[in-house]
Amino acid sequence: MVLIIRPVKGPDDGYENGQVADRTAVRRAAVDLMSNAGFSEVTVDDIVARVGISRRTFFRLFAGKHQVVSSDHGVYYDEVCGYLLRSDGDRTLARAAEAAQLVLEGLTAVHSDAVVRAAIVNSDDALVAEESSWFLLYQSTLAEFLTQPQGDTTSLEAEMLSASIVAAVRVTLRDWLADPAIPAVERLRAGIRLLQSDSSALPTRRSVAIIETALSVDEIAARLAE
Repeated sequence: MVLIIRPVKGPDDGYENGQVADRTAVRRAAVDLMSNAGFSEVTVDDIVARVGISRRTFFRLFAGKHQVVSSDHGVYYDEVCGYLLRSDGDRTLARAAEAAQLVLEGLTAVHSDAVVRAAIVNSDDALVAEESSWFLLYQSTLAEFLTQPQGDTTSLEAEMLSASIVAAVRVTLRDWLADPAIPAVERLRAGIRLLQSDSSALPTRRSVAIIETALSVDEIAARLAE
């Protein structure tokens, strides 16, 4: 199986001002500043001053302050790809859903932190777009996984299923942020069980998913009828 893994810069092991120039430390400082002053008001200079590193070190770690906020997705994406690569031929919907669950677990580790992160992301259109691009990357990676040799779905079914899995993650995250009484993973698993029961009859049963495709409606219908 070949999966294209988006490269993510690792931590800088150098020292400045007696502190390790670490991506996690930079991100924590940035989020703390942004949660108080707002994303638009925080500058790179503010962040490097808080962490105690130079601008040069900052830009070795991140392309800019937008990437600082979304950098956690780089970690989750590597986890997803690693999990899929260890599938040992188990290229099923269940395995794909378990990989997506890793993303949800990361995003929902601490409710208060997740609420702050969501508020920052939703405050800036570019951050919203970056967030969406990561979820599209998860979706395309899961679709590729499900259409590998020995996979149990066609390419169109894989696109629909991967879109449904990612949509389930996003809806679960939204609902959990509003009401954390039910654990996020428990919510997601309930949704995936519904998807699994419905996907067993594709394409004869009606399934709904949002997919990125250049196919026309007639072409989609024709492929579903194959």
